[in-house]
Amino acid sequence: MLPAPEVVEEEESAAARHIHILLIILSDQVSSLGSALALLDHTEVILRQVIQPSNATEWRTNRLAREWSFIACRDAAMTIYHFAVTLAALHGRVHFCPTLSPLFDNDKMRAARRLFNESFPTAERMRHAVGHAAEMVKNPDLIQKHSGPASNIRAPGIVEATPGSGDVFFSNALF
Repeated sequence: MLPAPEVVEEEESAAARHIHILLIILSDQVSSLGSALALLDHTEVILRQVIQPSNATEWRTNRLAREWSFIACRDAAMTIYHFAVTLAALHGRVHFCPTLSPLFDNDKMRAARRLFNESFPTAERMRHAVGHAAEMVKNPDLIQKHSGPASNIRAPGIVEATPGSGDVFFSNALF
C-alpha cells in the first residue's frame, strides 16, 4: 500500500475533503449497522424471556421489544442503502484527486461494490419500503398491492389487509 500523501495540491483540496468525508461516513455507517443489529439481538433476548406475557408489565415489555425490533430493522435497512450510495460516491470521486487516487485500487473497489450488491440485492427496495411506509396505505388498492398471503408470523406492523381475507399487510414492510 502506498503511504498517504502529506500534501494535496490546492486544486485537489475540495475533492480530497469530500473523499475524507465519504470515508468517515462509511465508517460511521458500519458502526450504525452494528448498533442496529445489536439492538435487534437485544430484543430477541427480551422476547425469548417473555414468550407468553402473563401480566401488564410483561405485556408492555413484550410490546416494547417488538417495537425496538422494528426500529432496529428499519434503521438497518436505511443504513445498508446509505452505505451503498456512499460507497458508489467514493468510487466515483477518487479520480477527481490524482494525489489520492493511487491509494484506491479501482478493481478492489469495483469488487467491493459487486460483493455488496450480491449480499444486499434488495437494499433499494428495503429503503423504499421503510422510507415510504405511509404511502402504502393511502387507499385500499395500495394496501392490497403491498399485501401477501397470510402466515403464522405475527409481529408489529403486520395486520390483516381485509378482515377475513387471509392476506396480511406489512405496514412496516421491509420486503
